[in-house]
Amino acid sequence: MKDMTAVSLFDVLARDKPETNIATGESSLASLAEKLVAAALADWERLKEYEQEFGPGVEDDPAIARDVLRSMYNMLREWAEDADQILGRARKLAAAGRSAPKIEALEDAYCMACARLKLTPEDMMRAMEQVRQGKAIPAEELRNELRARLRA
Repeated sequence: MKDMTAVSLFDVLARDKPETNIATGESSLASLAEKLVAAALADWERLKEYEQEFGPGVEDDPAIARDVLRSMYNMLREWAEDADQILGRARKLAAAGRSAPKIEALEDAYCMACARLKLTPEDMMRAMEQVRQGKAIPAEELRNELRARLRA
């Protein structure tokens, strides 16, 4: 899941190239950027799969759930840091006229990751505890209340 080595390769290949010339004749940079974006998106999908498969439930042991949440949070944080680096390089190419395919998808994934990182493992543990204690509103009840407000 670490593409930082490849990002440093991108930097070496782009070194000594004025930003205005970075795209002209630099198909190797564009190809590398495309591969970096694709790899980051594949890692994003893998992280979502891990979350679905291994994410703790309300009934799981709280100590194990906390550790799993922290591990997933750290993986997501590292992915977001890497994705930010990749986006920076891909945006330079795009600004120079060489757009990397799927850059918008990576930007969307990066924004979703940043939003998810605002909810810490400790926040999740507090929410899970509230659910265990019955201090949550069922989704159906909340949906019905919202619909009633819209009709009013």
